[in-house]
Amino acid sequence: MQRKHKRILFVAVSFIALGCVSAFVLFELSKSISFFCTPTELVADPIKSSRYPIRVGGMIVKGSIVRHGDSVTFSITDLGTELEVTYRGVLPPMFGEDVGAIAKGRFVDGVFIAEELLAKHDEKYMPKKYSSSDAAVIGSS
Repeated sequence: MQRKHKRILFVAVSFIALGCVSAFVLFELSKSISFFCTPTELVADPIKSSRYPIRVGGMIVKGSIVRHGDSVTFSITDLGTELEVTYRGVLPPMFGEDVGAIAKGRFVDGVFIAEELLAKHDEKYMPKKYSSSDAAVIGSS
């Protein structure tokens, strides 16, 4: 083979290898993609949740938490639309009414089935094990 042909072959094989690696990386990344939307956006366009898991966030509605054994059903709102969420698993410690939450899962037949649930808190959060006097000392430093 001539030197020119070897170089062309090397470049072609390199592009094919790069293409295969890129395709593999994109395929693996597509498994972990999850989009964030509000309850209003999800109810307006439920098709979004059919292909990829969705993260939906908002405030947990007062009086909406109902426990059924190891699962819980509650409503989440963005102050415009309420969305019913069902979750099976261990609840986050800060989970409760009027608390911000983010649920990751799928929207099926008008109900959001959550696989993962996160409770949000503000920057003033202090664990229960610290007393108010400890919080004042920690906050002043």
